[in-house]
Amino acid sequence: MTYSISSTEETTLVATTVGQTTTVDPRFSACKGPITKNTGEFYLMRNNGFLSFMSSFKLHLSSSKVKWLVIYNPDIGLCHNISIFNTSQVIDIPSEFKVTRNEIEKKGVHILTSSKTDLYALYKDSITNEGFFVLPKEKLSTSYVIPSFVPSGGGESFIGIVATTVDTDVNITLKLLNKNETVSYNNTKYGDGETISIHLAERGTLELSSNTDLTGTIVQSNKDIAVQSGVDGAKVPVNSGLMNQLLEMVPPVKELGTEFIIPPLFDNKPFILRLIATHPNTSITLLGKQLKQATKVVDKIGGYIDINSNASIKVESDKPIMAVYYQQGEFKPVVPFMVIIKPEGKLEGVQEFTIPNDGLRHHILITTKSTEYPFLQIDGKGIIYKNPHMYDTESLNSSYIVARVDIGPGHHTIGSLYPSVLTVKLGIIIYADSDNDIAYGYPV
Repeated sequence: MTYSISSTEETTLVATTVGQTTTVDPRFSACKGPITKNTGEFYLMRNNGFLSFMSSFKLHLSSSKVKWLVIYNPDIGLCHNISIFNTSQVIDIPSEFKVTRNEIEKKGVHILTSSKTDLYALYKDSITNEGFFVLPKEKLSTSYVIPSFVPSGGGESFIGIVATTVDTDVNITLKLLNKNETVSYNNTKYGDGETISIHLAERGTLELSSNTDLTGTIVQSNKDIAVQSGVDGAKVPVNSGLMNQLLEMVPPVKELGTEFIIPPLFDNKPFILRLIATHPNTSITLLGKQLKQATKVVDKIGGYIDINSNASIKVESDKPIMAVYYQQGEFKPVVPFMVIIKPEGKLEGVQEFTIPNDGLRHHILITTKSTEYPFLQIDGKGIIYKNPHMYDTESLNSSYIVARVDIGPGHHTIGSLYPSVLTVKLGIIIYADSDNDIAYGYPV
């Protein structure tokens, strides 16, 4: 196991959520209504991607309660009113939502659903695939630290920003791995450590791009925003193995944590774990089978540690950090993808999820407390009937259990065998691979 440390200049990050009153555009009422406190609301971007001219961007909905879904953006004249008949449904995001890089537009994808639900987005072109979990509006905030990677094959790294309300001011303080690179916006070139300031209307968008790794870039705003980041095409490790897109919706600082268990998603296949600081002088302690307990200090916000491993790692920090898993693509059938790991303190009572019907091999990684695991059920049966692969977390002195389950496409339920007595809080990563150099992964 090896590690490296990178840092950036000090900035102050404050994890806040701006209180906002939801108002409904009168044109929306004619599109679909009524809107209630149980309505699900999402903002996201249809990112450019590696081959945007021949790409698809689809939402996957998983709910037995949702009756309708609306894709809404009056600025481009779109209001798609979709009735939901199945517990699992796939919805195309029209090409009109594709953004132009390094330009402010009003192309935010505004989604409303008849009730609260989970949404996943999957990007696909003829060369790359990736997916991400769409954070609902109530999970968004004003302070973010960006995960990224080094681009390959002519692709670019990118940061996508969507405003959720009017008069949104955003400051983007760049961290560029290659200090000779710049980011162009509004006929001006910005270098490492410089700040780009923008003003966005509701559903206003900006996708900044670069030829270098943008990890550690800081995004701050006066009102809640949605943020996506990644790389059109990347080889993990750099310039080695197969290429794929890396893509995630970035959780705000307030959703990050201090304790993680990270296993290899594929047995004995190497991965890179990147731990990004959100506060200065963050102390990070690592424990793994290939590494004796070691503590490292990251002195600047946006600085990070990279760990190369093919075995489980336990991470503890004295301040919230972001843990990003990069699957390496040196050994087939695995190709690179990126997953932001949920901290142990942020696990939730997930009740249902959908596995895409795309011909790939699908898996879910489940993390939950060891005291709750015996009561976990999938599709109405105890998890033992799914023949789970158990990871060794006991040797890492962890009170959590991590298990992998191979699973088929379609709608699935998950939770407690005795929900009236015990709620099982868990984290799930959905991921897939194939013999055709296709893979993706995203948290739930």
